[in-house]
Parts: sequence; C-alpha cells; structure tokens
Amino acid sequence: MQQRDVVTRTTMMAAFLEEGDEMEVFVLLDELKKEGIKVERITFLASLQACGTEGFIEEGLEIYAEICRRDLHQNVCIGSSLIDLYTKFGLLIKAREVFDRLLNQDVVSWNARIAGYVEHDHADKAIACYEQILWLEKKTSKEQTTKNYVACGTEGFIEEGLEIYAEICRRDLHQNVYIGSSLIDLYTKFGLLIKAREVFDRLLNQDVVSWNARIAGYVEHDHADKALACYEQMKKEKIAPNEVTYVCVLKAYAVQGAVHMGIELHAGIERQGFATRTLFLGSALISMYANLFLVSKAQDVFDKLSSQDLVTWNSLILGYAEKGLNDIALEMYHMMLMDHVKPNIFTFTIVLSTYEKSKSLLEGKIVHS
Repeated sequence: MQQRDVVTRTTMMAAFLEEGDEMEVFVLLDELKKEGIKVERITFLASLQACGTEGFIEEGLEIYAEICRRDLHQNVCIGSSLIDLYTKFGLLIKAREVFDRLLNQDVVSWNARIAGYVEHDHADKAIACYEQILWLEKKTSKEQTTKNYVACGTEGFIEEGLEIYAEICRRDLHQNVYIGSSLIDLYTKFGLLIKAREVFDRLLNQDVVSWNARIAGYVEHDHADKALACYEQMKKEKIAPNEVTYVCVLKAYAVQGAVHMGIELHAGIERQGFATRTLFLGSALISMYANLFLVSKAQDVFDKLSSQDLVTWNSLILGYAEKGLNDIALEMYHMMLMDHVKPNIFTFTIVLSTYEKSKSLLEGKIVHS
C-alpha cells in the first residue's frame, strides 16, 4: 500500500495478535509513532494485550502514561485491558486503582478483576467481588460465573459453589457449555464424579473443554480406566483432542503401565507438531516415559524440546533417580544449574534423596547450604 493509516496498521496489529506474533505489534506501534500518526483507542487495546502476553511491563507503563495524557484512562475497554495487564504482573493494587477510576464498571472490567484474584490465589477476594456484583444487581455473564467457579474450586468453597449453581439454574444457564465445564471442574475437585457426570450429560453441546474436565477429574481421582474410556468415546463422537486432553491421557497411560499405547499416542502427537513446541505437553511425555521406566525415551523428548523449563528438568531428574541411575540424575541436576534454571522444593527433594542413595555426604551438604 502506498499509504498506511492508523486503521490499516491497527488491523495488522490485531492480525498479528491473533497469530500470536506480539513482537510485530510493537514494530507497527513504533512505525506509527515515528510517522507521527495519532494512535486510536483500538490501537492502545492491541498494544496493551501484546504487553501482557510478552511480559513487557515497562512498555505497558509507557502506553498507560500516553493513555492518561490523552485522557482515555476512564474508558471501560481500555480500563479492562489495563486491569488485565496489571493482574498478569501481580500488581493487584494498581489494577484496583484503574478499576475505581472507570466511569462505567461493566461485566468485562469486573471479570478482569475477578480473574486477577483467582490467578494470584486470592479466591476469597474473587468471591467477594462476585457477591458485590450481585449486590449491585449487575447481570452475571457466563464468563463471570466461570471465574467464580474456578475461585470456589481453588479455595475449597463447596457451599459457595452450590449457591452460585442455584443462581445459574434460576437464570436457566446450566446447559451452557462454559458454565457446565466449570461445574464439572468444581465437582471433580471435591470428588463428586457422579454429579460431574450429571452436569456433563445435561449440556447442549459437549465440546473438548467439557470432555477434558471429565477426563482430568477421573485421572485426578485414580480412575485411569474411566479417563481412557472417555477419551475413546470422545474420539468416536468426532471431538478433536487438544493438548490438555493429551496431557491427561498420557498420565492415565502411565498409571496403567500402557507402554505401547503411550508410544503410539506420542507418535500421533509428534505428527501434529505438538511435542517439541509445547513445554506443557513435553513435560507430560517426559513424565510418562519416566513413570514407565523408559528413561532413554524421556531423554529423547527432553532433547528435542525447543526450550526446557523447571518442570521438564524435574521430570527428567526424577525419571533417572527412580530408575536407580543416580549418577546421571545428579549430572542432570548440575546441567540444570548451569542452564540457570532455579531449583524448587521438588528438585531438592529428589536430589537429596539421590545423594543419600549414592552415599555422597559432602555433595548433600552443599545442596543443604
């Protein structure tokens, strides 16, 4: 195009956001600034979302300063994006300040607050927000209800969860797939698997999220056979599994010792290009192979990952330790440290136990220090 205005650039920014290429959003934003083109509200929204995804707090604060200069900080759409940005960085007081300044606190801005509290383990504050919404007689949306179910499940508030469920039934929302999936998740956290199944059966549309909630519940409560039966039924009904499904199924295969099924699923995952791209799934594969004592395969998955995080390192070290290959487990631990990955309690537990087995008191003292 010979001329590119704020609309065309913002459209491109939205496209890059949708494709997960946040860095290009900042490139386009810089071009706008250099050419002296006035940034519109929707451009700020795309920029704030990119900052939150990439973890760019300084850039986010710069954009916020510009928003204040333009007197747009009371706009509910921009405000909700700002709340979302601050909660991603755990700046809950700043998020509350933005919320309080909004001219109109709608359901989106309330949801952003509630989601932030849930994400940072303040389930009591999330539920308090929900109760305040009801007190203000604001209409509850399906997303808002979902966040509060997450809060109830996280904090163990079964009574509060049932009260919210009663409100859902009064509003005739209990067949909604989003709410249904959160209900299933809530009931499975308390081991109420029959109730979870009842909710699932009443859903008008049983999508991959609701199937995953059921499968995860069965795995969590040591019903690997039922989890795998769900997985097979899901495939029969032409519901495409996603990464969450695969993680749950890999755990079930590990529990059942289903080596061949696990290897077959791994091959299918690789054909889809998931295994090396996603740490979430890579960790599950490493853990499965480690639990099945196929440490060489676990190592192979680990080596193919585009990057290794603490969870993948822990899974691999544990695999070697449980196989009795103490020297290799400790070698992996030192390689992890050289890779500047900070150990956690789980890492230290494995390593201390391994030093004990190898009678290495001096090295164990170093870890103790």
